Amino acid sequence: MAKNWKIIGVDLISGVTCDAPYEWLDKTDSEWEFKKGQSTGSFHVIAYDFGIKHNILRRLTSYGCKITVVPTNWPASDVLNLKPDGVLFSNGPGDPAAVPYAVKTVQEIIGKWTCRHKCTKP
Repeated sequence: MAKNWKIIGVDLISGVTCDAPYEWLDKTDSEWEFKKGQSTGSFHVIAYDFGIKHNILRRLTSYGCKITVVPTNWPASDVLNLKPDGVLFSNGPGDPAAVPYAVKTVQEIIGKWTCRHKCTKP
């Protein structure tokens, strides 16, 4: 059965993404914190849900980030209009070639997003 299962050319992220944007609020449980009181401020991060792991969101929230999770098909223009401090494109299952809409969104954001904290670009 496994030999017949193919992931090449199959859009697997549409089945694991969220339906609509939402704010992530959960932090890492206290027993998993490395250093107490390390939050240095509030950064707004937009996280594209291509099958994101919840612990990534928990860790960012524990560091003081405000996280807005958006579905895979969320328009780049809407993200750029929010002027976030950062954009996270999560990991996810499958073949990136099977999701040209997601690749297009990443291309539309890279190079157009500007950090409002005067970060240096690589």
